[in-house]
Amino acid sequence: MTAHPSGCRSSRRTLIVLSVLGAAFVLSTTPAVVLWMVRGDRDVDAGPVVAAVVLGLVLAAGWALWVWRRVIGSRVWPERLVVLYDGGCGLCRRGLAVGRAVDTLDRVAWINLHNAAARRDAGVEWLPQHDLLLDMHAVLGRRVWKGFDAYRVIARRVPAAWPILPLLYLPPVAWAGRRLYRRIADTRRCALPDRASR
Repeated sequence: MTAHPSGCRSSRRTLIVLSVLGAAFVLSTTPAVVLWMVRGDRDVDAGPVVAAVVLGLVLAAGWALWVWRRVIGSRVWPERLVVLYDGGCGLCRRGLAVGRAVDTLDRVAWINLHNAAARRDAGVEWLPQHDLLLDMHAVLGRRVWKGFDAYRVIARRVPAAWPILPLLYLPPVAWAGRRLYRRIADTRRCALPDRASR
């Protein structure tokens, strides 16, 4: 997986600039905040006070998100998991939207299998496209997981899925999960390779 250090530096610079501007704004409104909170001065406009509080909360949330994604996530999993999905399938795209929404650690790279350039950049061009069309694939180095097993590997990197992660490894759940995945994957209304050729 190719790294994008320039993008990380750009995001960091943007966050630093916003933080400096926000800090300057908060400091400039500190006298009004003190008068409004301590004295209950009715002559002080509450607008800057509310704006300062809101801005402070936004900046704190931004820093927390950056630390969560860039520091904690990258240290636990230095290499992102590559997940290949069928961008021509509506069901797959809906699943992708959910996956991206819960990928708060940003440790999964979601790649449309039809995008040859993206597959090449991710270093997974060696996977047969015929197989990729049949099942979702999760790749880490040369290790490959397909179907339900790919979902289990993804769940390891998604905090929202951690409460149910142990259940996914129970034999009855794994058996049912693989059967359910196979049924859904084989009956989705997308252009699939001839199943007889598998």
